[in-house]
Amino acid sequence: MSNTLAYTSAYPGNYAPILQEDEVKQQCFNKKSFYLPIRFTELSTLFKVEIPIPGVKRDELYLCADENDVSLYVLSNNISANQQPGAAIPNNAPACFDQHILLPENADTEFSYAEYYGGVLRLHVPKTKYPVKNTHARIVVY
Repeated sequence: MSNTLAYTSAYPGNYAPILQEDEVKQQCFNKKSFYLPIRFTELSTLFKVEIPIPGVKRDELYLCADENDVSLYVLSNNISANQQPGAAIPNNAPACFDQHILLPENADTEFSYAEYYGGVLRLHVPKTKYPVKNTHARIVVY
């Protein structure tokens, strides 16, 4: 399966693909369901979500949030590459899949960010004292 998404550069001279959400959802539509294990940690000032996704590149991950529902889209042609025995992703994983993560009501997804290194996606979402009603937000993966 080839990745047919159109990429644009955010900065001159720096390759930074920007995935368009409607294209990502269309690419993942009607694909086989697949769920990754999630480690959820509540700290004093933030929620931390860790998801092992070995074998993908940072620019193949797309995160967005609608209020306290975070959607993770993975678009990769070689998701089972570099697999270790006992890895979280089996060899029959689809090349494109999505997963939704429901956060507590006091999670402020508008100011959240994510980082991907060592095959693990780490999502950091600030906590608030009161429930937050955020609109749709794109979460940047560093």
